[in-house]
Amino acid sequence: MDSNWQSVLRPDEFHYTARVPIRRHRAIPDTIDAGLERARAEAGASMARLADGATAYRVHGDRGPWVVLVPGLATPMVGWDALAGALAAAGFRVLRYDQLGRGLSDRPAVRYDADLFVRELDGLTRALAIDAACFVGWSLGCVVTSRFAARAPDRVQRLVHIAPAMFIEPPLFVRVLARAPFGRRLLASRAAAFVEQLPFEHVSHPERFTAYAAAMREQLRYPGFAAALASTVIHFPWRSGPELRAVGEHPRPVLIVWGDDDPATPYANSPRVRAIFPRAELLTLRGARHAPHVDRADVVGDALIRFLRSSDATPPAVAP
Repeated sequence: MDSNWQSVLRPDEFHYTARVPIRRHRAIPDTIDAGLERARAEAGASMARLADGATAYRVHGDRGPWVVLVPGLATPMVGWDALAGALAAAGFRVLRYDQLGRGLSDRPAVRYDADLFVRELDGLTRALAIDAACFVGWSLGCVVTSRFAARAPDRVQRLVHIAPAMFIEPPLFVRVLARAPFGRRLLASRAAAFVEQLPFEHVSHPERFTAYAAAMREQLRYPGFAAALASTVIHFPWRSGPELRAVGEHPRPVLIVWGDDDPATPYANSPRVRAIFPRAELLTLRGARHAPHVDRADVVGDALIRFLRSSDATPPAVAP
């Protein structure tokens, strides 16, 4: 996330870290009414009316142990397409959802911080009568699931961290804009450019994931996304990790999945994350970027199914 936002905020022409040229994009204002209710109906999304707003979700499978997929900073539930299908086919009930401010969910005028997303996760799982589950977090979602586990340890049977956003230092521009009266507006004005770069940050061959990129752009059409994204960046749980030590000491099984070419949550942080979760298994994916569950869906899916089915089945330490 650091390199992405710094790029879109630079006034001069820039190139992404993967050396893919980035075009300038006009920001889409939040005043455009693109028919969120109509989009929900067309998509067949289920809606849960929670304390802070309505959350769009999907459930796959009608029996088996629950697996809850918790998204990252800006990607809607489409990011879980392949993994949700593989887990459901393997006999699990899978919940995935759009966090507030993203996808087909409401964009309430609230502070978008980790507490909001933990509260949303708690409310959604309670609304669906999910008493206990395996929680799979991605990026920011790893902090959300871990803080949820700290508050409700008996409800979290296993944890999976995919590219965890832990031990991330706040970039200089965030520290400056957090204090500036115009900071959120500036960030919101660059939301479209930020979203355009995400496929290059998430996968090694973005040209193979055109539907994924299109789904991320789609949420720009609905009012409130840019403001919600800007608020999340300002209130991001920077430096998260040390406060999760008690969660890491819990005896539940933990799996960490990480691409060693991740430009958003650097793989170099993996020793520090493993120190917080000392019992965790680590699956390293060579050449994978920030979304290995999208980029290498088959490998990640197989590893997760193996991990969920048996505590004795250890995934490979390094995947080619």
